[in-house]
Amino acid sequence: MTNELTTYSGGGDHNLTVWNRNGEPLFDVEDIFNIAEFQDPNLALSEVLFSDAVDVMFVKRRIEEKDSEFESQLFTNLPGAMAMAERTFYYHRVRQEPPNIEAFLDLLKQVVVPALEDDSARDLDQQIEKGRQAIHELRNPAFLN
Repeated sequence: MTNELTTYSGGGDHNLTVWNRNGEPLFDVEDIFNIAEFQDPNLALSEVLFSDAVDVMFVKRRIEEKDSEFESQLFTNLPGAMAMAERTFYYHRVRQEPPNIEAFLDLLKQVVVPALEDDSARDLDQQIEKGRQAIHELRNPAFLN
């Protein structure tokens, strides 16, 4: 499963498109926004687009029904998704409900990790646990003061 786009169903209306780029899973940013219910995607996206520490890739692919039209997708790795969530946590604090990034992490753990090869699955699983810890710390009342 190298350099393939795969769409996973998370139940309900949530789908997640994953680009397995040479063994590293990258996730469709729009799908992350939908799954985690980001209320301010532009704020989150600014964190990803202007960060050197985050892996972001634009992909243009031909729309299957029409040979001459292309659609663009923006993909990021899990640290990129976590950076978007952290950015909105910092910005909104208690004024607005932050994104439900846990829903995204749950979908990764339940659906994507089992479909990956051993090393990729292990790496992603470790990143998910680090992400859960980071979200726990962000939700800590001491952080909000």
